[in-house]
Amino acid sequence: MHTALVAGVLAFALASAPVPASRDGELFLRDAWMLPASAGSDAKLFLHFENQSDQSLTVVRATSELARAVQGTDLAADGPSRSLYSSGFVVAAHQRLQMRPDGPHLVVSGLVRDLRAGDRFPLVLHCPDGLTLTVTVVVRPSRG
Repeated sequence: MHTALVAGVLAFALASAPVPASRDGELFLRDAWMLPASAGSDAKLFLHFENQSDQSLTVVRATSELARAVQGTDLAADGPSRSLYSSGFVVAAHQRLQMRPDGPHLVVSGLVRDLRAGDRFPLVLHCPDGLTLTVTVVVRPSRG
């Protein structure tokens, strides 16, 4: 087991402030957010990871009690179409992963209730070794 990474991940998981959620010297999470959405709809969710450790961080899936499913999406190579895949992802050692509106992001599907600006809810990230990380997602107000 990767003791240093696990210690960093646990510090990250215990934090609840959206910016930054964790700062332990190796693993950072900034801006876990989404825009308001109605019950039953799908919505984009964004995260920014920075892994300063010597080991990759692997997340095999993401779940939320407020959504039927959480999937990942990315821009297709040939244009604006998007393809959905499992919500797993890897943040390589000494790399960043920024999930953003014009790039890779998560999609929460089948919301069980309306989410309004200012709401917060947990998103659980599942790692292959059984470790789970719970992060707080903040619903930001829509612009315009």
